[in-house]
Amino acid sequence: MATSIPVEVFDSTIKFSYTEISSSILGSRIIACSDDFFAPCDNLIKPSPSVSLKGQFGPNGALYDGWESRRHNPAYDWVIIRLPTSSHLHYVDIDTSHFNGNEAPFAAVYALRHEGSTERLSDEDKRWRELLTPTELGPDRRHIFQLGKEGEEEGWNILKVHMIPDGGMARFRAYGRPIPPALYSSIPPLDTPPIDLLSALVSGRIISCSDAKFSPPQNLILPGRGHDMSDGWETRRSQVNRGKKEWVILQMAATGVIRWFEVDTAFHPGNYPKECMIEACLVEGKILPINTSWTTLVRRQPLGPHRQHFFDLERSIPSNAVFSHVRLSTYPDGGLKRLRAYGYPIAPSPPPLLSPKLNVPALPLTVEAFKPYGAVLQGFSLPTSAPKGINVTIGNQGTASKCHRMAIFSEEEVKKGVTVRAVSSLFVSAAEKGAAVNVTHLENRCGSTTAFIPMGSDDLRDSAQVVVVANSKTDGTPDMRSLRAFLATAAQGVAFSPGTWCEYSSGCWWTQLIGRSTIDHCQRCKPRSVVVDSFTVQIPPYSASPSTITSSTPSSSGPAPVPKDDDKTALLHPERMTSTNFARFGHVIHLNPDVSGGGVVPVVSNYPLEAGAKMAISVSRSTPKVGLVRGKIFDVRLMERHPYNSQVFIPMGKAGWEGMGEEALPSGGSFLVIVALNGKDDRPDPKTLSAFIMPPDTGLSYSAGVWHHPVLVMDNPLNLACIETQVSDGRQSDDRDCELLEWTEEVFGRVAVPSL
Repeated sequence: MATSIPVEVFDSTIKFSYTEISSSILGSRIIACSDDFFAPCDNLIKPSPSVSLKGQFGPNGALYDGWESRRHNPAYDWVIIRLPTSSHLHYVDIDTSHFNGNEAPFAAVYALRHEGSTERLSDEDKRWRELLTPTELGPDRRHIFQLGKEGEEEGWNILKVHMIPDGGMARFRAYGRPIPPALYSSIPPLDTPPIDLLSALVSGRIISCSDAKFSPPQNLILPGRGHDMSDGWETRRSQVNRGKKEWVILQMAATGVIRWFEVDTAFHPGNYPKECMIEACLVEGKILPINTSWTTLVRRQPLGPHRQHFFDLERSIPSNAVFSHVRLSTYPDGGLKRLRAYGYPIAPSPPPLLSPKLNVPALPLTVEAFKPYGAVLQGFSLPTSAPKGINVTIGNQGTASKCHRMAIFSEEEVKKGVTVRAVSSLFVSAAEKGAAVNVTHLENRCGSTTAFIPMGSDDLRDSAQVVVVANSKTDGTPDMRSLRAFLATAAQGVAFSPGTWCEYSSGCWWTQLIGRSTIDHCQRCKPRSVVVDSFTVQIPPYSASPSTITSSTPSSSGPAPVPKDDDKTALLHPERMTSTNFARFGHVIHLNPDVSGGGVVPVVSNYPLEAGAKMAISVSRSTPKVGLVRGKIFDVRLMERHPYNSQVFIPMGKAGWEGMGEEALPSGGSFLVIVALNGKDDRPDPKTLSAFIMPPDTGLSYSAGVWHHPVLVMDNPLNLACIETQVSDGRQSDDRDCELLEWTEEVFGRVAVPSL
């Protein structure tokens, strides 16, 4: 027998102990409906409160934010809801807000358990069980009913709601607890996909929190990444006598072993916490004692804006440690989108036995998690997603968003000489299956800053690099307590800080032989290698982001329109770039036999010491320029040069893991290069004007003083890594860095842009 509960009692003491399992945000959906002539039934399971649409009309009549059927139904109208997972149901909230005079007079709720296709489910199915008998409703109000044993005892996954006989209903919410996952008797093989032990879909729940001024912590355990700042957990700003942190305590769906955490700051670009810390405990029973002892699983870690952060556990945590509750602390305050704890549900006793060999999960590479070991080099979809402290400017006449100085070379390194070369490596394991990589040694590149930047290729979208790192101890040996493993997509490069131990170049490609640009300050230094206790790196079976692969690089110069007869400017037809035809303007970076000098390209800086210029790696998200169209003529009206330094551009790969981190850019894209030597008048010499097509698997270096058009990307956006020396750090420009010329009336040159 259902019992009516006062709304204020439900909201204040009951609601947040249960999951709103019927919400569309969890994946519930309407699969059938008898009639929704006036207002669509899908409105019933929206997560947001119903709003008034008074005075608004559509073709069928007045508009309502809810479900409304035709009049004069002799029996009842019905709707069938498919729940995202089987659940014990405890309460329903039937809301008639804004329906006054046209509300449903009575309602009833039924349920059944059904596996497989729902195509043939109907109102007349004999398996329906009544959870709420026909109950009278009032206008413009919420009605809370406790369902009793009938709803609590079974694991229901299909609901049916009756409006008797017809009318309108604003929202229907069913609250309960999803059936928790089955417990393993021992820890499964580590290539077994872990589950999110905090997810609302498996019965994870919030116990308490320090503050929820702007949005509740229950949002932390929802699926997906949300849609804006409103559907996360956000606290008030730090205030006097409130301390310097906020916290939330969560109960896992079951006791279990945790492998790693995900902390997501999506849609919190300016109000994310500076840092977070994660602790856990094991408590038997439902009550968490005040004097609970917490174990630190993730020490204080920096956070960044609008991104997912993946954190491995401290190396001191036993691999068979079992926990029941998690406490997340944020410093000093702010907003988060989601918290996930990936692991395996397992009974707390007897303790599972594991191999003593260390197994380290390879987690998606993120800027903040990699910060103790160096810098991540990548582009960002939003300028506000760039790491804090990185200046972002809009350049190249509005076509590029540039993240300045993502990695900086020291003066000592610049004196010794920074070089760029293309290298390759091979790895044989398939991404979709996961793999375990055995590691027996680490290397340290003689205290230098060494960067690896993936060169672009459409063949590499499902490829990745395993990056294993550790800090140095005071005696210079690897500190295995700091050992971590990351998974870098083909769109991410890394710059190792001096002294960082790593395993990167041997046996670390996922699927194929590919080119990679390497920047090393000292070509002559051989890496120092040490043998370590053997450990394995576990690669989770991630899936690449879906994308349509379309080639945008012509195999040769294509046809272009013939210019008008009165056009006196010579027409350039771009050549495909090679190290030979580009030699007088700079260097080509490519895994190609025609690369001279062993492929080693010097990065040149001739700034006087007092200028304070810095050699650094920046990354620009470059987009096609308006007016640059294949098969058309492009007027050259801009040319620039860098008198004090060479400038290296490397188109980066395009890749992303589905649902994790930055989405992959559209495939394809190439670089139109327009260059000229300096003339006797200290301006570009029109006789030397040349044009080239640079494919995305090739990089270039402009020699110091060579005139070139600002970056011209064709077809699709590219992330371009740029190695250069500049006085400006991005906050203010400096005339010494770049000299730009513009032709406003006559053009300097005309280029026949090749067709595909």
